[in-house]
Amino acid sequence: MLLNLFFPPSLFLTVLSVLTWASMANSGLAEVKGKHVQYSKFLGVGSQASKSSHIMLSSRAAMVLVYAPSLINGVVSFIVFPGEGF
Repeated sequence: MLLNLFFPPSLFLTVLSVLTWASMANSGLAEVKGKHVQYSKFLGVGSQASKSSHIMLSSRAAMVLVYAPSLINGVVSFIVFPGEGF
């Protein structure tokens, strides 16, 4: 907290913080008013349009697809910078 007095955040970070706060406040008020966010893990299950335009992956394959780049980046960083340690 004290560092903010000596090193104030940049204008970019301040704008991002305000936009994030406003977006979350808007979402919270919408939830309170009863306009709930529509979420479905299985988007459009059973509809013909979703079957023709979406690629279906198993949960395991999707998780590997999403998390593999981060794992590869982590391993490569230890190879590129071997002396840095953990």
